[in-house]
Amino acid sequence: MHFEIREFREEDLSGVVKAFVEGFASKVKTIYRLDSFDTSLIEGVVKLFIETGDMVLVAEGEGKARGVLVGNFPNDFRLKYPFRCTSIFTSNFLKISDPRTIFTLFDGLMYTLQFSLHYTTAPSILLLTSQKDFRGGIGTALMDHWVKEVENEGHDSTIVGTDERLNWKFYEKYGFERNKTFKIRPKLLSRPSEKINGFIYRYELPSNRDG
Repeated sequence: MHFEIREFREEDLSGVVKAFVEGFASKVKTIYRLDSFDTSLIEGVVKLFIETGDMVLVAEGEGKARGVLVGNFPNDFRLKYPFRCTSIFTSNFLKISDPRTIFTLFDGLMYTLQFSLHYTTAPSILLLTSQKDFRGGIGTALMDHWVKEVENEGHDSTIVGTDERLNWKFYEKYGFERNKTFKIRPKLLSRPSEKINGFIYRYELPSNRDG
């Protein structure tokens, strides 16, 4: 299937939410407890990603958004990102009545911030996911477009943070190399957990490779 890669529009939100749930619910349900979230709360998590990104790309198929990539460029990213995430979380804090949801969203925030400590000055991918019925080239199409944007901005590489439970093999297949392995704790409040392996992958643009 051909996918049109373009920037996110407000009417894409429902498709992006569906991609988020289908991309993560089966593997990291214990991080976000997606089974206990109502639609508005899932949308809140997705909006946090969108609002913290410098570029939000969607893959449109059959007239609707079927996949999403949220990227950030390194303009003081390591300094701005924790403050942006915390500000957005705080602004939504008073809207939440269920303490379990507060704990879960806080854990999601802290999980993300643990990766930001290991990010470099390279452009970073914050989120990449798609609807399950449209997989088979959609991730590559989004990544190809992101890589072009990175190159157009004058950078020579891009990075992504993931962990051992997620689809890190996609990045290796695309050409990313594992740059760093470190321990993270995925849940702090909602359900304390053991530490797991977190990874930082780096992709060097073809135009910057030797030979």
